[in-house]
Amino acid sequence: MLQVGIIGCGKQAPKHITALQKLKIDKIFVSDIQPEAARELAGKYNILSYPDPEKLLQDNDINVIDICTPTPSHFDYARRALLSRKHVFCEKPLTPDIDEAAQLLALCRRQQRVGMVAFVYKYHPLFNQVKEAVDSGVLGTVRAIFMRLGGIGSHRTWKHQTESGGGVVNEMLSHMLDLLLWFVGDVGSIETVHLDNLLPNRRIEGAEVPSVAEDFALVVGKSVSGTKFVVESDLISPAFQNDIQILGSEGYVKFSVINTQESYIFLNQEHPPYTKGKTPLESRHTDLFELMFQDFLNRMQGQNGLQKNSFADSLRLAQLLQEIKRKGKIPVDDR
Repeated sequence: MLQVGIIGCGKQAPKHITALQKLKIDKIFVSDIQPEAARELAGKYNILSYPDPEKLLQDNDINVIDICTPTPSHFDYARRALLSRKHVFCEKPLTPDIDEAAQLLALCRRQQRVGMVAFVYKYHPLFNQVKEAVDSGVLGTVRAIFMRLGGIGSHRTWKHQTESGGGVVNEMLSHMLDLLLWFVGDVGSIETVHLDNLLPNRRIEGAEVPSVAEDFALVVGKSVSGTKFVVESDLISPAFQNDIQILGSEGYVKFSVINTQESYIFLNQEHPPYTKGKTPLESRHTDLFELMFQDFLNRMQGQNGLQKNSFADSLRLAQLLQEIKRKGKIPVDDR
């Protein structure tokens, strides 16, 4: 019997529960440091709750721990779950700390458990189509990639506090950097990092709340293969924004997770199934969490899976995040 224990009952947990229920998981439990939040969520989805995460971690019948808590708590929950020989699924990023990521990867391998992180965009059918096109060489030599992900930010105070793991680097930039590594490989050099706090005060739940985390990030550099990259993420856009462009010597591709936004590939020469010139690409709505959890379950059952979002991938990302945070400096607002 497969039993999943979810720690954390915030915004992400319902997405996980919905996907797991679609996949007919035998039992799903939720827990939170606020017991009432767990009871309320359990009642809404007709599942079970634990009074606190400690008791959930100690339940030997639970096979999987699914971590939906703020980033600073990920390492401890994941480490303890692995020590109890439980598989681990964790919200992104696993950790921005290199040493923590390395410890979790080593522990995952030693315990022979599956560890996976919720970077959902790599499961989007359109993004996979673009990945196949890039890898097949239809764009020629990939010269540059431009990436943007922005939004107004969460209506939860901790998402805008550095100490609690908030800020645009963990919240948005990590998504784009994860895709950057996937599309063009390892980063060779980081030339420019600009981090800023453009909205030092936010109105959250009817109150003015100070924001002491970066809400704008711009990173420029080159991959080991020589691809120039420009990545921008923010928490100041009035509405959700996403746009990625990959420029090659024989064509380019423009695409987005937003299905109302135009996505297409433009080639200098015909390369079936793509015509010469502009070929529209479809970005249809898909439950990315369901696809991601199915891959996770496949790996648990001994299948190879799609080899995405592993703890090894998160170690590479942690190395990049740590360098960006080291090079960037958030200005102190003195207004």
